[in-house]
Amino acid sequence: MAATVLHDGSATVMAATMTASASCGIALLWLCSHRAWKENGQSEYL
Repeated sequence: MAATVLHDGSATVMAATMTASASCGIALLWLCSHRAWKENGQSEYL
């Protein structure tokens, strides 16, 4: 929703939106996989 409001068609806004989305995705992937790694025992994945 915020991306729609902020987007004015410029390449700068588009690049910033894509970077922010990718960063959020990487953070969520790391958090979820790290939590599963801790719950299932770390030695299983080493």
